[in-house]
Amino acid sequence: QAVLNLDTDAFIMLDLGKNVYPLGKEPKVDCVLYMACEALLATADAEVAIEMVLAEPTVIPAPAPSDDLLLAWEYFDGKRWRPIGRSGPRGVRPGATDFAFFDGTKAFSETGTVSFRRPVDMEPVEISGHEARWIRVRVEQGDFGLAGNYTLDAEKWVFKDDRPLRPPAFRLINFRYREDYKDLRHALTFNDFQYTDVTEDARSDYTIFQPFTAQADESPALYLGWDGRLPNENLSVYFEMAADLGPGSVPNDETAVLTPELVKYHEQRLAAWEAEQRVVWEYYDGTRWESLVVADQTSGFTVSGFVEFVAPDNWQSTLKFTEERYWLRARLEMGGYTMSPRILKVLTNAVTAHNYTTIRNEIVGSSDATPLQKFELLQKPLLIGESIWVRERQRPTDEELEDLGGDVAVRSVEDEGGPEVSEEVWVKWRAVESFFESTPSSRHYTIDYQTGTIAFGDGRKGMIPDKALNNIVASEYLVGGGSGGNVNAKTLTSLSRAIAYIDHVDNPIAAAGGADRETVEEAKERAPYTIKSRDRAVTAEDFEMLALRASTTLARARCVPDRRLRGAVRLVLVPKADTESNDLAKRLVPSNEMLRYVKRYLDERRLVGTILNVEKPFYTDLSLKVILLRRTIGTSDRLRGAIEVALREFLHPLVGGRDNKGWPFGRSVLKTDLIHLVEEVEGVEGVDSIEMLDEERGIQVEQIRLANDELPHLIHVRIVERVRDEIL
Repeated sequence: QAVLNLDTDAFIMLDLGKNVYPLGKEPKVDCVLYMACEALLATADAEVAIEMVLAEPTVIPAPAPSDDLLLAWEYFDGKRWRPIGRSGPRGVRPGATDFAFFDGTKAFSETGTVSFRRPVDMEPVEISGHEARWIRVRVEQGDFGLAGNYTLDAEKWVFKDDRPLRPPAFRLINFRYREDYKDLRHALTFNDFQYTDVTEDARSDYTIFQPFTAQADESPALYLGWDGRLPNENLSVYFEMAADLGPGSVPNDETAVLTPELVKYHEQRLAAWEAEQRVVWEYYDGTRWESLVVADQTSGFTVSGFVEFVAPDNWQSTLKFTEERYWLRARLEMGGYTMSPRILKVLTNAVTAHNYTTIRNEIVGSSDATPLQKFELLQKPLLIGESIWVRERQRPTDEELEDLGGDVAVRSVEDEGGPEVSEEVWVKWRAVESFFESTPSSRHYTIDYQTGTIAFGDGRKGMIPDKALNNIVASEYLVGGGSGGNVNAKTLTSLSRAIAYIDHVDNPIAAAGGADRETVEEAKERAPYTIKSRDRAVTAEDFEMLALRASTTLARARCVPDRRLRGAVRLVLVPKADTESNDLAKRLVPSNEMLRYVKRYLDERRLVGTILNVEKPFYTDLSLKVILLRRTIGTSDRLRGAIEVALREFLHPLVGGRDNKGWPFGRSVLKTDLIHLVEEVEGVEGVDSIEMLDEERGIQVEQIRLANDELPHLIHVRIVERVRDEIL
């Protein structure tokens, strides 16, 4: 900062980005220049240098000081202004200061450097509302010439300018400083959360010490510490991982449908994975670390999930990492990772939440013992997970119950709280896709989840329910879901009803996985491929179509050979998004749960020996600068917005490209395509040029080259207007 104080006591802040008059245009006695540079004037006894460069003589004439000019350089010691040194046109005047003062500018008469040692007792002072350590330069005597005037000479007015007024003007004022070498006051090393004083070693010449020391660990470990003892009851901690590193885990949500073969397959894979690595959980009991039994849904920090445990009674606090806490630790006992796991969030007091409503104990209807009966549930569409019970006159045989899952599929009528009625029981029937494999004694039904229609067999293919009143009941079924449930984080903040000991709620992680039902057009596109592939993944096209069939939350899939592993298949997924909400700048990536689900779905259908990796798409970031030609200059927010929307839509993975079906994987982004696109926007008179910046490399390019599994992602769009005459 630089402030000019004129003899009228007016304070003027100087703009150092242009030529400035440091002492005003008519310097007089007690005109003062104040200069501050807090960063460089903070060190006591440092050598400070102020470089001053005069303005170009062709612009502002060189200064013309008087012979008796004297500038006083001063500092504030907390009580008054004290001298640093004095200088004139012939150089530094002798004085009794100990600050090694030197003035190479010769009192602002030429370009040069002023240097001195910063006084030890220099203190901040407020000047023009700014408190800092200020250096001031004061005109003690003399001047830089006098303004001319008219005098009467023999009845004529004559302009006399014997000593022209030429004040100094600077185009550059720079601060520099240099500090002498000094011994360190303190030197500490910090290793394994412990400080070590190495001050004496650091002060001594030619004495070597090790600042960083490797600590021998028994094994890598993650520590979690609480400031109080947790209650002796079931607790859980949720870990959100950045990416899935393991082979995938069996879904733990109630709505997942798993075949016995799929469960067995995943159990085998998990067993093989656990044989390669093992993470053990331990707590401190006051003397040593003891094993803690946990239910680890993260599979050793390879997938997101809960770690559930019961806090032990003999858990004791201990000092670790300079903190007294109740510590738990997860220790890698054996094995390792191809890629180190990375945790995004660690959450306590968290539970899973699903966007659906559970309907309980709804009477579906009464059977009349006729074949092919159909009943319709009251609410629809349904989600997988219904439970249909039929009242029968007697208990099924053990062989019949085996098909239904055992004794859990039957309960007596008296279990409902009323008196027992003869031998009647409630039996939970099983849903099937069709009655093709059903026998006359198979308690099967089919269900249409869109219409909520439940159908029973004809007596030959599927058993007919007994004739009775209100003997078909849905003990529970689920309705809801859809893409509307994919809300952002921190949006679910209210409870539908009060719950004891719960103060407030929110969702720290964005909801995902909700999908709307398939449209007729999507079904038409999928049908030919379903017949062609016959539910087997052999070709790249098979993998892509089966992935889209696995979930309606996906919009695109791309199958290519894996560049990192020879012989492997890489499947890239792009989720659906609301493209009408103008959120075109959002990077579309599927959730980790969706990647795992699609991988499990395709693992059942791929050829034996095929290595499949299901991953998020690679995006190449770019920014654009569009230079428009206009007949008249003028800001048009509407036109700028229309151009940006057109560019983002053109490069979008869902609505981009010339066919509006999404930017093709691997297609390069060319400037010519973008210029033609901008010229088609209504209101654009012409495009002078487009500058394309590769964000990763930080350079301008003529085109963005993409691999066969990559998509472009537009970061910034800058639009500049130029008048045509200016270009010409």
